[in-house]
Amino acid sequence: MIATATRPAACSHVATCELFPKFQRRASLKVWQTFYCEGRFPNCARYQLSLEGRPVPPNLLPNGRELNLQVLGL
Repeated sequence: MIATATRPAACSHVATCELFPKFQRRASLKVWQTFYCEGRFPNCARYQLSLEGRPVPPNLLPNGRELNLQVLGL
């Protein structure tokens, strides 16, 4: 039997995440999308807050730090 690599499931919250589309617009932010949204989403601070029913700040990065959206023009 030949083993095949499976891609991890993407985060179920990408459709409602305010930051996800911003990641798609900036190549420098794409790494966040690849690492968290398409891989380790259970470790994402945004995902965790959402699961707890708490508000998710629009500038909260997946690692829990805040992104200055104005500096990036987002």
